[in-house]
Amino acid sequence: MKIQSKCWNCSEWSYNTGKIEERCIHCGELLNKSHFENRNKALTNQLIDKQNSWLVIREEDGRFIRLLKKTGIIVQFIFVSFASFVIWLITILTG
Repeated sequence: MKIQSKCWNCSEWSYNTGKIEERCIHCGELLNKSHFENRNKALTNQLIDKQNSWLVIREEDGRFIRLLKKTGIIVQFIFVSFASFVIWLITILTG
């Protein structure tokens, strides 16, 4: 479905199909510049969060740190498994 959008740069009307990377047919600028910037910021923040995560095992981590991180991952898995089992058990017993 095509929608007409007014370009913020040249103030001409262009057809917009809803894609974030949609460009004006007159000047070539992005029609949804704020959406494009917001998406780029979100992707950058996701990358930074992933790099700063304490459970991510990196190559520069020492042997002891790797052991601690692997242990943390295993403990987290066991906790989530146990919590899921308890929720499942409560659901089965009440229904």
